[in-house]
Amino acid sequence: MITTIDLGLHEKKVFSQNGEDGIIAKLFEIIGFSNNYTVEIGVEAGIECNTRLLRENNHCQGIQLDGNHENLSQGLYQEFVTAENINSLFAKYHVPKEFDLLSIDIDGNDFYLWLSLHTFYQPRVVVVEYNSSLLPHEDKVVQYSSQGCWDGTNYFGASILAWQNLGTYKGYCLVYAESNGINLFFIRRNILEKLNITFLNIDSPTQLYRPPNYEGFRADNHPSKGHPPDPLKRPYLTSHEILNTGKFKDNRAITYQFIAYPDTKINFTKETSDLLHPKIFRQGFYLPEKEFTWLDGSYAFFAIKLDLFSDALLEFKIFTALLSHQNSTLEVEVWINNILMDIWTFQYNRLPDKLNQFVYCPSRLLAENDGIITIEFKIEGSSSPKQLGLSHDKRHLSIAFSQIRFYNLTQSLT
Repeated sequence: MITTIDLGLHEKKVFSQNGEDGIIAKLFEIIGFSNNYTVEIGVEAGIECNTRLLRENNHCQGIQLDGNHENLSQGLYQEFVTAENINSLFAKYHVPKEFDLLSIDIDGNDFYLWLSLHTFYQPRVVVVEYNSSLLPHEDKVVQYSSQGCWDGTNYFGASILAWQNLGTYKGYCLVYAESNGINLFFIRRNILEKLNITFLNIDSPTQLYRPPNYEGFRADNHPSKGHPPDPLKRPYLTSHEILNTGKFKDNRAITYQFIAYPDTKINFTKETSDLLHPKIFRQGFYLPEKEFTWLDGSYAFFAIKLDLFSDALLEFKIFTALLSHQNSTLEVEVWINNILMDIWTFQYNRLPDKLNQFVYCPSRLLAENDGIITIEFKIEGSSSPKQLGLSHDKRHLSIAFSQIRFYNLTQSLT
């Protein structure tokens, strides 16, 4: 007689964001461990994540990868994982062929990471984030961009149906969707075939689906269920068209979608940048609020084309910096086309009334790159309002821009 297990009875939060800890524990109670090795991609500082409980309670080892954080003592390495480098990173860190758990949560290209993982690697359990704003009958996946980063809207990831199709393609069964509409759980099919069990609603997206039961940050600071709609109404692909060819285009081919002329201003306020924001910023810029846009994380960049062929000056109007007596110093390196141009330092209780910063861009940088510049911000000292006891906001914030203005140095600065 086959036993049917209802995983909904086993959700439990210890170190996970939601009830993942309990589900993962139950799955390994059923199938057992092989080598106690785990891989988790997208963990922030590794405090709230899906593998910490396994590490502390089940003597698991392995690696954690995150684009903004590193802690070698716990196997957390700072790596920006893409479809192009995931296999080389697994080789770099000596991930075994078969390991117990793979968890992916990067708020964007998650589908493409698992798809691109070579069949040489055979995790026994896979946990992924899905986009529950997409209904269970919709086969939708966001377009891939190796530079992609979540911009705060509901344009991210893939629908539950698309994930189930990918799981089947890779040889996995979809066994559960966590109750807050965030995580899906898969088990390798050949493992289940050896057991005398099944799971309630296994491989049924329509029955497993749960709608968004989480609060997304809105520009007006009023939390609401799910994230705000994509103002650009960007198109989706289907999992079938991706899986049928095994190929997908990297949308980073368009390196910029904005041309700045002398005295051009880019405003970062809610009223003017809703449509502009997703066209320019590639990573680290959070959805615009009423008067500014936060940098989120320890790294941010964007690319534009300057219609200037002489020395230029960039004026960054900074609305505020997230500092407190607990987090008193913030350092921001400003790079243009891979050259360090300036270092900004902000200190608590020493913030001037105007935080405007000017960065020089020599004409040779423009000439060498046909006017295209990539501006990068590398940040030390960012924190979250939650860590500072200011609110429940868990975003990793640093400075807030209200405007960037571009000057030709032959003009007067007025």
